[in-house]
Amino acid sequence: MAIDWNVIKADYLLHHELSLTALAEKYGVEYPSLNSVASREHWAEERANRGAEIQRKALAAAEINQVESWPRSTTFAFNRPRRFWERSALS
Repeated sequence: MAIDWNVIKADYLLHHELSLTALAEKYGVEYPSLNSVASREHWAEERANRGAEIQRKALAAAEINQVESWPRSTTFAFNRPRRFWERSALS
């Protein structure tokens, strides 16, 4: 039976809680073989880079949402004094 390293790698990259030892047990492969492939293909670095990329995108999205919501929340505050003066003029 051939080992599908791409499936194991995908599982490793998607599930940060899984160690190489746990993956070796899950997929029934020898730990030294899995460790060798993971080291040769730099899985740990790819996992770290992916986590940093996800964090960067999340922060950028939060920043965009914050900027987009800012005018809506302050529009009322900026218009409130003008409305006060308009009502005073009508009295």
